[in-house]
Amino acid sequence: MPLPDRDMEWPPPHTRQENKLYAQWGAWYSGDPDRLSQVYGAGVTPGLGLDLKGWDRPLQYAGGVVGRVARWFWGSPIPAGQSRSTKLHVPIAADISATSADLLFSEPPTLRVPGKKGQSRLDRILADGGVYSMLLESAEIGSAYGGVYLRVGWNSEIADYPILDLVPADAAVPEFANNRLRAVTFWKVVHEEEKAVWRHLERHETGRIYHGLYRGDRERLGMQVPLEDHPETAGFAEIVDAEGGLDTGYDKACSPTTCRTSSLTGCCAALRSAAATTAASSRSWTRWTRPTRPGCGTCGSERAGSSCRRSTWPTPVAAGGRRGIRTARCTPAWA
Repeated sequence: MPLPDRDMEWPPPHTRQENKLYAQWGAWYSGDPDRLSQVYGAGVTPGLGLDLKGWDRPLQYAGGVVGRVARWFWGSPIPAGQSRSTKLHVPIAADISATSADLLFSEPPTLRVPGKKGQSRLDRILADGGVYSMLLESAEIGSAYGGVYLRVGWNSEIADYPILDLVPADAAVPEFANNRLRAVTFWKVVHEEEKAVWRHLERHETGRIYHGLYRGDRERLGMQVPLEDHPETAGFAEIVDAEGGLDTGYDKACSPTTCRTSSLTGCCAALRSAAATTAASSRSWTRWTRPTRPGCGTCGSERAGSSCRRSTWPTPVAAGGRRGIRTARCTPAWA
């Protein structure tokens, strides 16, 4: 089956659930607080809470299961005047993935082929091609995203042996048949303009690889344009045939996957548990460090009692003609 020949939503609509989870897991793996805020904040850009009436993300103010799900630590509503930077992140997700990869490939695998010449050739490819380090990296990426693809390619101008690289699961559209990978389409953005987005699609089928260049926007694939129109894909124009593909001489798909990404239930259950644990760690770390600041122990204001109207510092007040001490408690929205 060739590449798409018409404009369509991209990534394809049937991958929305997977891509939503990939975005969440990718944010945890990156350890970037801004990405976590965007993923769990329904697209709200991190910054100052300027919604004085509390109309932003109303579901997160709801009770019951809906409110609890919406009030993830990184997706909690931002109170007016409070900065998102008051939240601290414990980047243990990447450490978990790295540890998992180290345990899986604590020792390099032993690969054997018959014949001394064949074994010598294989050892040279494994060493010069960095295959062992690529396997270690793929194990880490697969642990973070729940799946990874190992892609075999070649470039005679760089090396005289096949080149192995990896593609994360969120940059591929797989097709399965009887729980086996039948075909996969890799894609990446090669250029962005003010309104146009250029994507390179690379489809791997049994014995064939197709290359296509598309000019669309951020949500649509657009129409296919010649490969020569962009320097990133101009080199493929010289090797593909009239259908935009080339024969590999191999009767199987060239991109095995380490995880059946079409089924997310059993394959990635551990990732959901790890995300909940990481969120709890970030929440505990934030609450533990805030009282050490010279200001409000919860909202993070540096001038408690003046700019912060919900200070935890004691404030003298007149109560019934007698002077007393009142302590206002600042309660965060995610508590």
